[in-house]
Amino acid sequence: MRDAIALARQWAEMDDGDLAKIDSSRYNSLSTLQKVKVLDHLRLASNALSHEKLAHLDKVNKFSKAGNYDILSSWIQLGLKNYWEDIIPLALDFVTKQGRLKYVRPIYNAGRAIETFMKNAPYMHPITVSTVSKLIPK
Repeated sequence: MRDAIALARQWAEMDDGDLAKIDSSRYNSLSTLQKVKVLDHLRLASNALSHEKLAHLDKVNKFSKAGNYDILSSWIQLGLKNYWEDIIPLALDFVTKQGRLKYVRPIYNAGRAIETFMKNAPYMHPITVSTVSKLIPK
């Protein structure tokens, strides 16, 4: 996990002017668990990431196109935490298509997802609907 945390720190501390130095080789050499750890470490860091940095990281590493739901969920949470509006369409699409509570709970806790949840609740798994409903302020 040291490699994952080191990469996350490098990205977090990098100035926006140095973003061209980021390439996908180091990230792609990590295991799936390590990739999730990178994104989670960035999300839990105290300093916010710029929208420019998020866009560049996505362009280079193709997080938005990740076929792995753990990676995609972590990426969406990172974007939402940093108030990155470009992540909203992906987040809404994700919670509409993905029914596992493990993935949708953190995303429904943030942002515009409530209206999408209300619209799609009739088509979702009842346990997910029940649990997510409890998260929504009355």
